[in-house]
Amino acid sequence: MGARVELPGPDGRLALKVPPGTQSGTSFRFKGKGFPDLKRNERGDFLVTVHIAVPDAIDAASRELVSEFERRNPFHPREGR
Repeated sequence: MGARVELPGPDGRLALKVPPGTQSGTSFRFKGKGFPDLKRNERGDFLVTVHIAVPDAIDAASRELVSEFERRNPFHPREGR
């Protein structure tokens, strides 16, 4: 569904807009927002990798909602897109 996430960076907070459908393991780059390279007098890039976390346990109503979502949106990742 997407999200806006604030992250700590080397010089303060950075805002990342995560697009809908982003998969776990996707990386985003903040060009020039990383740590300084003192030899070249420039800054590196700041990289962020998305890790999707799901709850270990959900209540019965939530489980039914997830089941309904699965019925309405079949997805088989090993069959390709």
